[in-house]
Amino acid sequence: MLFWDVVGFLFCWELIVINKIKMSDWIEKFIETFKPGENLTTPDEQTLKLAEESVLPKELITLWKKYGFGNYGNGIIKVINPFEYANTLYTWLGGEDKNKLPILISGFGDIFYYRKITDEDDDVSLLDIHYRRIDVCSYSFYSFMKSFIVNKEIYEEALKKPLFTEALEKLGELTEKEIYLFAPALAFAPPACSLTSPTALFSGLPSPVKTFINEDNWSLFIFVISNTYGALS
Repeated sequence: MLFWDVVGFLFCWELIVINKIKMSDWIEKFIETFKPGENLTTPDEQTLKLAEESVLPKELITLWKKYGFGNYGNGIIKVINPFEYANTLYTWLGGEDKNKLPILISGFGDIFYYRKITDEDDDVSLLDIHYRRIDVCSYSFYSFMKSFIVNKEIYEEALKKPLFTEALEKLGELTEKEIYLFAPALAFAPPACSLTSPTALFSGLPSPVKTFINEDNWSLFIFVISNTYGALS
């Protein structure tokens, strides 16, 4: 009996070690890819309590505790407090769903959100607010953080890196509560315009502008796009 107790203990210990290695592995890669900004804010006790009671992965909460909310990679991506942006996500999706929570926002306001499907299954999707499109990025949170968002070819397209670089040079750095938007909205641009072109700002695309992330701006943007193209399905 003692032998099997020892075996069981060692097995559980090994699983804990493996999980910690997996967790630290993707966190280190994420930080290496997107350097943390200087003005990150750590989550307060109320936020941590809400997070622990939610469907969010524990590993994500570890990232918050270790580094904080705010701009990463000069603002090309933001680690956000999900509970401050949940209502915005639900407005876009057309209704509240506690199994879905926003976790990251791109420099152009596109929302990466986590979805808990079952006790064992989850995924991460990207809501492109400019073209009203939702795409599943990865069929698990771990694979999203480990392989998707840190993959250079993928994130340069998903985060519109060439266009972000041009906007950064033209408009300056973003604060934690700022994103780049377009005037007029990208949805009204000619279909032939390319977001990934290094000369995107000079190829017929609407010009990017800075704007604060707040309910009024989001609501106005949603109203314009929804009334033009209809609600998201």
